[in-house]
Amino acid sequence: QVLAAAAVIGRHFQPDQIARIADLSSHQTSEAFLELERTNLIQPMDGTSTYLFIHDKIREIVWMDLSLARRRMLHLRAAHLLQAGWGGDENPNVAQVATHYEAAGEVNAAVMAWLAAARHALWLFSHKEAEGAFQRAENLVRIHGSRLPDETILCLYSTWGFFSNQATNLKEAQRIFTTLLSIGEQRRNRILMGVAYTGLAQYHHQVAEM
Repeated sequence: QVLAAAAVIGRHFQPDQIARIADLSSHQTSEAFLELERTNLIQPMDGTSTYLFIHDKIREIVWMDLSLARRRMLHLRAAHLLQAGWGGDENPNVAQVATHYEAAGEVNAAVMAWLAAARHALWLFSHKEAEGAFQRAENLVRIHGSRLPDETILCLYSTWGFFSNQATNLKEAQRIFTTLLSIGEQRRNRILMGVAYTGLAQYHHQVAEM
């Protein structure tokens, strides 16, 4: 149980995280950590309460040995753990939350978490990181679009598109709003189409002023 939870969290992990994800008591977790240290599977990092796998291959083997259902359950627990106590955009771990939701098969939650990660990155003026988060969200839309509600599509493309217009990344803004228009037409959703037309009008206005 401990190894499985640790493999899902990543190479670095802490006992309290493992206890909550694996649903174990502190005593059970402590005993398991001591045994795993004795068998040279994990080791503590100097001066911290954080542990890591001795070799990445150990984590990989443990993770691969998990059934898909158990893997998704543990990723979902990890997402909830990292999300607890934080507002979406304020959470410094929100990109990890998105990754766990994605691995858990929670597509809508993953898209919204990637959107929150993009907003958090913009707040830190990290535009490259924000673009990466937007792209991760859009990739899920491309693969699982039919499973996503209109509201999620609107949140993603309107936020991304208007940011691109403001950042004068006009070619990207045109692509984003054109994509939103196409989705709106396919879904016959006037709100999606209206926002897309507004974004494209803003794009054309900025191009005309250049």
